[in-house]
Amino acid sequence: MATLTVDSSGLTGEEREHILKNLHTLFATREGSVGMDRDFGLNWESVDRPPEIAKALMEAEIVTKTATYVPEARIEQITWTGDGENLAGKVKVINNE
Repeated sequence: MATLTVDSSGLTGEEREHILKNLHTLFATREGSVGMDRDFGLNWESVDRPPEIAKALMEAEIVTKTATYVPEARIEQITWTGDGENLAGKVKVINNE
């Protein structure tokens, strides 16, 4: 299973807390679990793949879903630590201006 944390040091302005809350909600929600919007959240099926493939698929998912659901934020970088069974991603976000 993968875990994600958000590095919000690049966020500025009055909406910082709002953006951070929305990102945490998006990243903690499994895709398909929200009744009126089945696309909301992340698809975690890729975590069962080999580590390099899982990372690439998760990165694409994180960037795409952030652009769709939290357009005021932009993913600047995603770094990974751990092995295949204990992947941990750190998502650095900045304001999308």
